[in-house]
Amino acid sequence: MSSGDAWYFSRDGQQSGPLTYADLKEKADEGLLKPRTDLAWKEGMTDWVQVGQIDGLFERREVVLPPPEPDAASLEAVLTEGDSQYGLGTFGGCRRRSFIFVHLILPALLGFLLAAARTSFAGVVSPEILDQAEKFAPVVLLILMVYTGIQRFANLGMSRWWYLGHLVPFLSIWTTYRSFACPEGYAVHKQMDGIGIFLAILYWLSLLAVIAIITIFIAVAGGAAGSPEVQQQLKDFMEQLQTQTQAAPK
Repeated sequence: MSSGDAWYFSRDGQQSGPLTYADLKEKADEGLLKPRTDLAWKEGMTDWVQVGQIDGLFERREVVLPPPEPDAASLEAVLTEGDSQYGLGTFGGCRRRSFIFVHLILPALLGFLLAAARTSFAGVVSPEILDQAEKFAPVVLLILMVYTGIQRFANLGMSRWWYLGHLVPFLSIWTTYRSFACPEGYAVHKQMDGIGIFLAILYWLSLLAVIAIITIFIAVAGGAAGSPEVQQQLKDFMEQLQTQTQAAPK
């Protein structure tokens, strides 16, 4: 072995050698070398080096890093590009547009189709099939609404248990607002997009309108409750309604 091919090996201050490069390679392949703590040297080198720094001695493996967690800055950049960019599915769950379709558009569409089937397809579809459709369609719709409602909170970055908030008075106003207006991941980044702002305004104006109508109705009904004329009108209306109900075909 020539002096240029002789390697010396050191571990924890204990030196050994000379060894050939093939000897070091064999030890590395057998897992007997520690690439960060074992040292090696040969003539011509200025100092001992870690065996892991010797070219070709160990197989180089590319380190695969996990994808970074979404931060507020990246999510804000997504928000500025509009709701259509949420197809990336950062949070999964049910998106805002799907929630609105299932809870607002689909019930109206289903009611229209059932009514149209009764009038336009009465001679084509048997009454039994229509009766079964009217019986089971609301059940299927309810299941779909509950499922999308639960998944909507996951899309917002919230716990699915927040769905139970719909059953709590006053808290349901807040949970419904979150589900109806807020964009994906809102619980994390706290950023509203343009569509969300529009839906939020629409939601609160609708809620105020309902509250105003109920308040006016209660005030009018309470103020007129003592009027004999109003009482007689209400009595006549109820009798007329009862008569029409009894006269309706079974």
